[in-house]
Amino acid sequence: MFSSEFISIYITLLIILIGIFLFVKEYFTIDTSSIIIMTLFIVTGILDYREGLSGFTNSAPITIACMMVMSYAVLNSGLLKGFRDILVKIGKKNYALTLVVFCVITAVFSAFINDSAVVAIMIPIVLQVSSKSSISASKLLLPISFAAAMGGATTIIGTSANLVVSGYAEDNGLPGFQMFSFALPALIITSVGFIYLLFIAPFLLPKRNSLVEDMQKESNQFITEIIINENSSDIGKTIAESILRQKYNVEIIEVNNLNNRKNKLEERWKLKANDHLKIVIHFNELNDIRHDKNYTLEDDKPLFSDVIEKNDKGNQLYEAIIPFGSKLAGQTLNDIKFRERYSANVLAVRNLKKNRFTNLGDFKLSEGNVLVIDSSAESFNEMIKHKMLFPLQEIASQKLDKRKAIISVLILVGVITAAAMGITSIVVAGMVGCLSLVVLNVLKPQEAYDTIDWKVIFMIAGVLSMGTALEKTGTSKIIADFLATNLGNFDLHITLAFVYLVTLIATNILSGKAAAALMAPIAIQFAISMEVNYQPFLIAIMFACAYTFMTPICNPTNTMVYSPGNYTFKDYIKVGLPLNIIIWIVAVFVIPLFFPFK
Repeated sequence: MFSSEFISIYITLLIILIGIFLFVKEYFTIDTSSIIIMTLFIVTGILDYREGLSGFTNSAPITIACMMVMSYAVLNSGLLKGFRDILVKIGKKNYALTLVVFCVITAVFSAFINDSAVVAIMIPIVLQVSSKSSISASKLLLPISFAAAMGGATTIIGTSANLVVSGYAEDNGLPGFQMFSFALPALIITSVGFIYLLFIAPFLLPKRNSLVEDMQKESNQFITEIIINENSSDIGKTIAESILRQKYNVEIIEVNNLNNRKNKLEERWKLKANDHLKIVIHFNELNDIRHDKNYTLEDDKPLFSDVIEKNDKGNQLYEAIIPFGSKLAGQTLNDIKFRERYSANVLAVRNLKKNRFTNLGDFKLSEGNVLVIDSSAESFNEMIKHKMLFPLQEIASQKLDKRKAIISVLILVGVITAAAMGITSIVVAGMVGCLSLVVLNVLKPQEAYDTIDWKVIFMIAGVLSMGTALEKTGTSKIIADFLATNLGNFDLHITLAFVYLVTLIATNILSGKAAAALMAPIAIQFAISMEVNYQPFLIAIMFACAYTFMTPICNPTNTMVYSPGNYTFKDYIKVGLPLNIIIWIVAVFVIPLFFPFK
């Protein structure tokens, strides 16, 4: 018979495996999966409800929420967009200089404010530079995403995983990490990464049109429906023989008549009187076919174009990305009644695989999708305000609000200084900073609430329960003892490399936050078993979670640039895998120089 302790261990491992399965299969959003894991630990009795819910009172999610508010205050002041004109001018002159400036600015801002927000601001600037220069957007967007990750690795507040790992150390009665505790090794590793981005990556990055540029090539194409008149010369002819093909060179997408509807048409398909045809036709031919007695034009509707002339409703075309936390994610356009609710029409969607231009109403949207929307400026701005979408082009020049910019920056600097000098903890400093922003009327209370990505907060609170369960049941100690027994005879650099590699793989499969929650308690117990310093192993976990580049889903910024840069999955492997290997090797030797094993 198994003892109750072993049963608890098996149940813990089973729940974690269920969690990994849910993360990978994405049946639910990642925050929902995290809460499911937390609930399973509670209902099975592995954790009591206080232990299960302790993630909500942990310093990590509270600090992250505070940093989201302060990040929004800085960016909403128009401070970063103030660099736009300068960056556009630089972009017209030299690619190498443009790459350096974009990456440095992104990394510096990402060290202190939310990296996803920084990249979201940078994307439309990159696309503007691309449109006004010979530099392809695909040559800039991926390096910017990588630079954001590198910048985030340099401070305790740079990534959520850093705060999660530091919080675990404190929960175990060990000293956590301060604001710049690991800044020096991170800066060395980031410098190596920048050398790669500047001298190697440009030869590996594709030169590819952005989604906007692809659309410009098709800007004169229209989808429309026509009816074949009873006296039409095309009656009885095949598609290949028809005037439609021979004279107008149309593509017939679908035929619908009294008998059936068919959307997979062969060239030998014969046309009949009163057939309703859905066709793609060039603008130059559209006017001619309107006056052709063989056909009646039912409707003409633009497929897409770079700029749509304003109509009576003032509509025009916008391109936007679905950001993390958007309520559009996981929904179809029909589910939310998008057209009726927002008086807007989605003409095209780009996902991680391809563009879609038909049956969009039933297409399940996800974070990172790029939408082409025919909308009024008022409706579109309303969607942006509620963080449903983030624009990929400048809608209107945002003016720099000097008062808000100065106050926001001073408060952010004050928070960082107070935490760095040990005057108070980062979580207390963050709370005071957020309250100051509201009291000084930089942000309204509702704005502060709205700017927090609650999906991330719930996700972190949920995954923290995994670490708590691993510790309470002794599972982390058993795994750590097993590793110590099998790796104890090896050089500690090899052990550190192993911990880093396992975390890196877990980050690409799950997420940085989930990987940190899983690996931190094991690393602490491993260090205790080996009687060595725990710090190099925790820093290795933080770096492995931050310096991850291999897939478009391993971190939010990689997902954000996927569609605007028109990348493929192979592009990430081609550019990101060598960088990950280089940083892995460098980190294994650099970390112990600043945090010795003993």
